[in-house]
Amino acid sequence: RGFLFEYEEMTPGPLCRTQDDLEARILEELDSPAAEFAERRKALKKLSFSDVEGLASLRLWDAVETLL
Repeated sequence: RGFLFEYEEMTPGPLCRTQDDLEARILEELDSPAAEFAERRKALKKLSFSDVEGLASLRLWDAVETLL
């Protein structure tokens, strides 16, 4: 069926084709994040999420409490 967006446009970072490549790139990013992808990641985050204040767990808990 395909994707809603072009895969390459919605994956801000290196495209990995194997498990070994994925694991190596994750370790590289954790050790030294690549600045070249930072702006693309910020743009994708803004496009994909409307609320990124970091309080999702608190909002979820508040919703659960209303059910009790």
